[in-house]
Amino acid sequence: MVSPQREPLPEPVVQVVTSIFNERIPFNRLLGMRLTELRRGWARIEFAANDDLIGDVSKQILHGGVLCALIDSAGGAAAMSSLDFTREMSVNTIDMRVDFLRPAAGAAFVIEGEAIRKGSRIVFTRVDVRNGDGVLVAGGHANYSILQRKQVNEPPQEFLKRWVQDGEDRDD
Repeated sequence: MVSPQREPLPEPVVQVVTSIFNERIPFNRLLGMRLTELRRGWARIEFAANDDLIGDVSKQILHGGVLCALIDSAGGAAAMSSLDFTREMSVNTIDMRVDFLRPAAGAAFVIEGEAIRKGSRIVFTRVDVRNGDGVLVAGGHANYSILQRKQVNEPPQEFLKRWVQDGEDRDD
C-alpha cells in the first residue's frame, strides 16, 4: 500500500507534528494511538486495542467507529506532513470513506496513511489499517481542507514552535 520511501521532513517539523498528535490532541490520547513515524506525505500510527473499544463482544473485534477514527487520524497526519508551513498551517477533515475488509481482532494495529494528491486547497489521502499479524482489516480515503497562514512573514520554525508552546493553531 503506502510507501515509506518518502522524503524525510526536517526534524523540528517531525517533533512538532508528533508532539501535537501524541500530546496535545486529547482524543488521540484517549484512544491510545501514537504517531511513530512521519515523512513528507506519509505517517504511521501504532495503536493498542483495549476492552473499552470492542464493538462486538461475541467476536472481540474493534468498534467500527474506532477504525474510522484511526483512518481519519493517520490521514490527517499524512496531510499535515505534506504542508508547506511557510504558507500553510493545518488541515481539517472534509470527507472520508472507510471500507471494513475483515473483523478487526487483535491487540495491536498499525495504521499507515499517505497523501496521494495535494492541491492548493485540499489534500487527498489513502490509509490502511493492519492487525498485529499484518493482515489488512480496513482501508479508507480521507480528504482534508488546507488552512492557509495569514502571517507568512514569521518563519515556519517560529510558527511551529509557538504552536506547540501556546497550544494554539491560530495565526493572528
